Amino acid sequence: MNLYLTTVAQKKKKSGDVPGILFYAEWTKPMGFIPDALVQFIPEDGGAQFRLCNENIASYSALVQQTTGLGGVFVHVGMHRHREYPCLAVSGEVVTRTGLDFGDNLIAKFSYGLVHLRKLPHKNAKIIIDGRISGKWLIEPGFEHESVITVDSTPGFITCFLQEDGLARTAELVKYARANKLNLLQVHKVAESGGITPLIEIPHSRFTQAGLSPDVPILAVYEYGRLIFQKLDLVALGF
Repeated sequence: MNLYLTTVAQKKKKSGDVPGILFYAEWTKPMGFIPDALVQFIPEDGGAQFRLCNENIASYSALVQQTTGLGGVFVHVGMHRHREYPCLAVSGEVVTRTGLDFGDNLIAKFSYGLVHLRKLPHKNAKIIIDGRISGKWLIEPGFEHESVITVDSTPGFITCFLQEDGLARTAELVKYARANKLNLLQVHKVAESGGITPLIEIPHSRFTQAGLSPDVPILAVYEYGRLIFQKLDLVALGF
């Protein structure tokens, strides 16, 4: 499934900070978003669309009229100065019209010539692909390398709780986990392109008990000391 997660950024301008959306990913070029390609940015309630217009333009004036009528603007695909991928970028009032604000998490579903954006319902959220729970984002809620956690599952949800001073409380936590039918785990580490990052390996049985599958995208919502994994409902998001 072609999904991508990004965040509404804070772009600095002379008139003040404005919200901005910026993509630079390995999928932009294969989806037709090559450098200098003409793209429509069309605001929608709680999201937006990037539509490729570089091919088969019958009437440029009609395209301009359509874009304006939808409250959109034209952007040209560029190259991010620090990345090798083509990028899509837009900022200012047209982003504000979507109802998005600084720090909002966006999920993008992409296909050839189209990037469909929707706001995630939580500020602190990630999309888990292929059941792999790793990344530096785990550090913010306290799930660092060697942290001890307990894992519970209920229909539709898997919940991880951070256990403070877990290594020193091993004997106590083993009894607690057994009594409450929880998994007691330690956060591992894995070498990724950005360096050493935390890794949580949740037993497959927990996915089964929750009615979830590690083979499809899962929504992770987090706060300090707690991670909640649940089904990613694309229909509810407007896809």
